[in-house]
Amino acid sequence: MTQEAIRHNISQENILGTLIRHKIKIVISTVLLLFLSLLLTFILPTQYEAKTTFFVKETDKGNGGVGGLAAKFGGLASLADINIGGESGSKDVRLAILMSRDFSYKFIETNKLIYVFFNDKWDEDKQKWRPLDVNEIPTAWDAYNYFDKKVRSLSEDKLTGLQTLAIKWKDPILAEKWANELVRSVDEVLRIRDREEAESSLAFLRKELRKTVISEVKISISGLVQVQLQKLLLTNTNKSYAFDIIDQAIAPDIDDPVWPLKIVFLPVGLILGLLFGVFISFVSDLRNTNI
Repeated sequence: MTQEAIRHNISQENILGTLIRHKIKIVISTVLLLFLSLLLTFILPTQYEAKTTFFVKETDKGNGGVGGLAAKFGGLASLADINIGGESGSKDVRLAILMSRDFSYKFIETNKLIYVFFNDKWDEDKQKWRPLDVNEIPTAWDAYNYFDKKVRSLSEDKLTGLQTLAIKWKDPILAEKWANELVRSVDEVLRIRDREEAESSLAFLRKELRKTVISEVKISISGLVQVQLQKLLLTNTNKSYAFDIIDQAIAPDIDDPVWPLKIVFLPVGLILGLLFGVFISFVSDLRNTNI
């Protein structure tokens, strides 16, 4: 049969007739793919998402406090190799530390997450990896890659500047725990680091102040001492130091996963089932016509 004849057969009237003749096939195809879509929502690994929303405090901004004093005495501080805020207290640096490989390694090691991420390869009873090829035993790098690409994510609201740290995991309780602990842990790391820097700088500055006889230099050093004292005060008094938590993560309900979503899978299954049913109907008619 020619192509022109085939096109003629598939006219508007024939299309409707084909759909009516093969309605059973279309219904069966639709129900089957709808059922398979529903089945997939139960078979695929369920993932939940817990989110912590926070604001990044910056010590290098403002005309008053540490920011203002840092701007005033920054030149002398740089000569003495003393950190008085600057880049280390900036938003970008603090977020970089939160997402850094170094901190991630420590967090994974502290919480023994390598055994959680690769639990199918870990023998809990014997406390060792199951018999595997040496190259198949998970490493710290494997755990970091898994954590960074599949578990943790960070996003920013450009309008408000708020940060959202999200953790996706199959256990909603663990997702909540990791999301909150990540932010709190980095906040504490930054607090301890800045406290130690301030104490070290104060010891150095007080020593130099005792040795200096030039009044102008004494005034400048006294200013630097004031900067470090304010910095030390912040590390000791603020409950949240670098990150101000706006909304702590909470464990999602067991019936509220982010993957797989029935609201997505079922409509897709319905549409694919209808399309497949229509397709096989026309293929069947064309085959019969050729015969």
